Amino acid sequence: MPHQGSWVKDMKKYALALVLILVIGLVAGCLGGGDETTSPSPESSPSQTEIQTTSTPSTTAPMETESTPTETPREYTREDLLRGLGGIRQLTYTANVSILMNVTIEQGETLQKDTLNLSVVERGYLDFESWNAWINMTTTSHPDGASTNTSRVIVSNVTYVQTPLGVIKGDESLPDPVWEYNLLTLARRYLRGEPERVERGDVTAFVYPLTGKDATTLAQLYLAISPDTEITVEWAYLVLQFKEDELIGGAISYRVTSRTEINDPSLGNMVITQEALVEEAISVESVNEKVEVKAPAT
Repeated sequence: MPHQGSWVKDMKKYALALVLILVIGLVAGCLGGGDETTSPSPESSPSQTEIQTTSTPSTTAPMETESTPTETPREYTREDLLRGLGGIRQLTYTANVSILMNVTIEQGETLQKDTLNLSVVERGYLDFESWNAWINMTTTSHPDGASTNTSRVIVSNVTYVQTPLGVIKGDESLPDPVWEYNLLTLARRYLRGEPERVERGDVTAFVYPLTGKDATTLAQLYLAISPDTEITVEWAYLVLQFKEDELIGGAISYRVTSRTEINDPSLGNMVITQEALVEEAISVESVNEKVEVKAPAT
């Protein structure tokens, strides 16, 4: 679902490795398409997206019956919704992410371009009482269908990242950024402000532009970065979806460009530019259902 702040500082020693893995995959031709690059699309921002809440009209003529008054559904205010969010202690969710990324590698007079088309399925559980969590991600590249699985477990606010090389234990003094950047925490923060617009129907959707640190931090989720990577966010949006007064899901989407310079003894000097369009749809599966989380063996 790579963050700013002190946690990133602790993970710097792994950042360059992530960039190099991306480079090696591109050179081997196992991550992308042809030599031509295509700009991520669409150009319009998610503010133009409409939530489909209308039903198909009936073709059968209605019977003549005595009309009865219908009850007007209650319209919940943002204050009502915030009070409901305050009662959530555990959250289980599923996120489906679509990533279209153009990657350019410059090395001397050589210029290589590739396009990555990836989908990510993320399933997670967050316990805001015990600070336990698990997050499993399956990433699939298209059209070849190759996939990889990664996971991380948080126990008493200590993060364990499971990699093909084993388990990496994070710094116990640094909180995992997932506690600040998840759908529930973002909803609690953004609902205090006025949305750009509200779409009402069977589902009520609040649309907010993501700004400042939030936009930059979330934009790093699926990029290979190093501490010196320059990041530019063109636009970023958060959508919060409620069924009556219950949070049922949302969406995060953004367009981002990053530029990374690498000076490596074995690979030489190179510049990697990533231009990505990321669209994430999140569904809340359950609330206040406690799940046992155990630390993996290290």
